[in-house]
Amino acid sequence: MSLPDKLLEILCCPKRHCRGDLFLADKGSVLECSYCGDEYPIIDGIPILFPNAAYSPDIHNRHWDQKANAASYAKKYNTYLRKEGAPWGLYTHHSEMSAIKKLTDGIDLAEKTILDCGCGNGRLLSLYPEAGLKIGIDSSLVLLQAAKKREPDFFFVCAQLEDMPFKDAIADFSVSVRVFQHLRKPEHAFGEMVRVTKPSGHVALELYNKLNLKELYKRFRMTKWMEKIKSWGLVYDRYYSFREIKKWCRDNFVKPQKYAGAGWGINFYLFEPIKFRRLAPDWLQKLVYAFFLKVENIVGTWPFFSKTMEKICVIGSLQAKSKINIIGRVSDKIRKHFDLKRAKKFETILNERNYTMVSDDKYHLLQTLEWLKRAQDVTADSGVSRGWSFVRGSKSNDSGWQSSYPETTGYIIPTFISAFKLFNNDNFLRRAKLMADWETNIMFPDGAVHGGNIAQKPSKAIFDTGQVMRGLIALYEFTKEEKYLASAKKSARWMLEKEYNKEGRWIENNADCVNPYSTTYNTFAAAPVAELGKKSGDKEFQELGRRVGRSALKAQNKNGWFEGADFSGRPDALLHTIAYTIDGLWDLGQILDEKNFCDGAKQALDGVISKMDELGRIPGRLNGNWEGISNWCCLTGIAQIGLTCMKIFKKTADEKYFQSAKKAKEFLKTCQNNIDDSYGGGRGALWGSWPISGEYGRFEALNWPAKFFADLLICFIEKNGK
Repeated sequence: MSLPDKLLEILCCPKRHCRGDLFLADKGSVLECSYCGDEYPIIDGIPILFPNAAYSPDIHNRHWDQKANAASYAKKYNTYLRKEGAPWGLYTHHSEMSAIKKLTDGIDLAEKTILDCGCGNGRLLSLYPEAGLKIGIDSSLVLLQAAKKREPDFFFVCAQLEDMPFKDAIADFSVSVRVFQHLRKPEHAFGEMVRVTKPSGHVALELYNKLNLKELYKRFRMTKWMEKIKSWGLVYDRYYSFREIKKWCRDNFVKPQKYAGAGWGINFYLFEPIKFRRLAPDWLQKLVYAFFLKVENIVGTWPFFSKTMEKICVIGSLQAKSKINIIGRVSDKIRKHFDLKRAKKFETILNERNYTMVSDDKYHLLQTLEWLKRAQDVTADSGVSRGWSFVRGSKSNDSGWQSSYPETTGYIIPTFISAFKLFNNDNFLRRAKLMADWETNIMFPDGAVHGGNIAQKPSKAIFDTGQVMRGLIALYEFTKEEKYLASAKKSARWMLEKEYNKEGRWIENNADCVNPYSTTYNTFAAAPVAELGKKSGDKEFQELGRRVGRSALKAQNKNGWFEGADFSGRPDALLHTIAYTIDGLWDLGQILDEKNFCDGAKQALDGVISKMDELGRIPGRLNGNWEGISNWCCLTGIAQIGLTCMKIFKKTADEKYFQSAKKAKEFLKTCQNNIDDSYGGGRGALWGSWPISGEYGRFEALNWPAKFFADLLICFIEKNGK
C-alpha cells in the first residue's frame, strides 16, 4: 500500500540532525531519506519512522506497545466510541474528551489539520468531523493498525513523540491526551509539538496531575512492598503540575490560554479500595459516574479545580496575547532590576578584557557561525532565534533566548550556503534547507512574510518578505529545487501588488514598529525582487526595482543623505537603516545596470565612512550633515557598511573602500563576545550596540549583526584565499 501525496509532503526523516525529505523507494514499500539515505518501512499503509532504530532495536517495546496490551486497548477504546463498555471506562473516556472540547470552544477547526500525539486508536480525531486533515502518531503499530481499520481516511504514523517525523508548522491543532506520564523526556515531546504546529495554531495537553491526591496514592502503590502485593502495572509513571507545564510553555514561547480539569482521582484512592468497580451494579456505577461528570463539567474550568483535578488540561498558542497578572508584573520588575545589574557588570568586563581575545578572521568566523547554529537550535522550530537578552521579559524565555525571527532567518540562509561552500560542511546546507522549508511553511498563502518575531500577532511585512526572498533565491540557485523558486516568485508578486501607486514605495504592510512614510531602506527589500526578475526574465519585477531605486534617489540630497532612511521618521537616522538603503541601492544598480543608482550609493557611503575613526568605529546615529549624534556604535550597521565597501572595492579597486572594510572588521572582532559562554548565548555573539548599553538592541545579542559580520569575514577569507 503506497502513501498519499498529502502525507508524503509533510513527512521528514525523524533524526534530529537530519530531517531530510522522504521519498518512496523499493516499489513503494519503504521511505528513503534524500539527505542521510536511511530507509524506513511501511506496513499496512503506516510508515514506521523511529530515529536511529538500528542502534536500539528494542527501545520501543514498552508496556503499551506489546501486541496483547495494544490489541486490548484498541478493542476497549473502540467500544467507548460506540458508547459501549464498562461504566468506569465510559466515564473516563467522556471526561477526557470533554475537557479537550472545552479548551477548543471558540477555535475554528473546520478544514484545519489536527495532529493527535499519542493517538492510540484515534479516538480524539473522531471527535472533530469538521477537520480537514486528521493525523495520528503513536509508537504502537498494533493500535494504529486497529485505528486505520476503523478510520481508513485518517493518516497514521508509527513514531515517537520526542522525535516526530513531520516538517515544521504542518498542524493547526496539536494535542496529546494522557501520554506524557510515560515519557522520560516530556519537554522534548512538547518542543516537538510546538515545532510541528503552525505559529497561529494551538497546542493542547492533558496530563495526570501531580497536585491531586491520586499522586500520593500512586506513590504508595508503587512502593516495593506494595508492588509485591498488587502491582501498579507500570515501572515508570510520572505526573506533572501546572507549574511544570508553564515552564515548558515559557521555554518554547507558548502562552497558555485556558486550563481545564478532568476526573477526580477519588475513583482510585477511594473507590478502588472498596472494590466499587467490581462489586457495584452497572446501573449504580453509571449513576455515580454521571454525577461526577456533571459536576466536573460545571467546575472543571474554575481556577482551583482546573489545576487540582485528576488530570490537568491546557491549551496555548505561540501568537496569542500574553496573560500577565499583578503578581507577574511585580515579579518581572524585580527580575529586570537584577538582570540590569548583571548586564552592567558584564559590560564593564567586556570593555576591560574582551579586546585581549581577538584572533584571526577564521577563528572569529567559526565562533560566529557556531553562535548562529546555537540560535537555531534553541528554538523549537527551524527558524533562528531573534537573539539573546540580558533583560528577560515578554520576548525571551528564562534562558534569555528569544523566539524565531522569519525576516532575519531568511537572509541567514545565504550566509550558511556560503559557509557550506567555504568549509565543505554539509551541516550548513542542511540547516539552510531547514530554515527555507520553515519559511515556506509559515508564509501567508499570498506569499507575504510574517513581520517581527514569530511569537507576535500575525502581520504582513514588505521588508521582511524581501529579506526572506534573499534566502529562497540563494537556495534555489544552489539546489535548483523548484519549490524555493515558486515561493520566491509568489512573494515578489505580493510585493508588486502592494506597491503604492507605482511610486516605488509602500505605505501599507510595513512593520508595526516603523513609520510607514519613512522607508527608503526598502531598497534592500526590492533588490532581491529585481534579481529574481533579471534571472527569470520577468520585466515587472525589474521595473519595480527601478521604481524603488528612483524613489530612493528622489529622497537623496546633494551631500548624499537619504530622507526617510530610519525606522522612526526622525531627522537623523540609524546607521543600520542607512546601510540597508545604501547596499540595496548599490545592488539595484548592479542588477539593473543603472549607473545613477550606483553613484548615489557611493556618494552616501562616502558620507558614512568619512565618520569612521581609525579604530573602525562609526556613530550609531547620523544626521543630515553626516554628523554623529550618539556616543555608541551600531554594530550591525558597521558590519553592513564593511560589506558594501567590499562590494564596491571589488568593482572599482578603490583602496579606500577596502581599508574601511578592514577597519570595520577589526573593530567588530573586539566587540564580539570573546570571553564568556555564560552570557550573550555564548561566545561568538555580537551585540546590537557598543557599548552594549547603547540605544540599539540594548543589552541584546542579535542574530543579524552576527549574520553580517560572518558575511564580512567570509569576504576577507575568500579574498585572502585562506
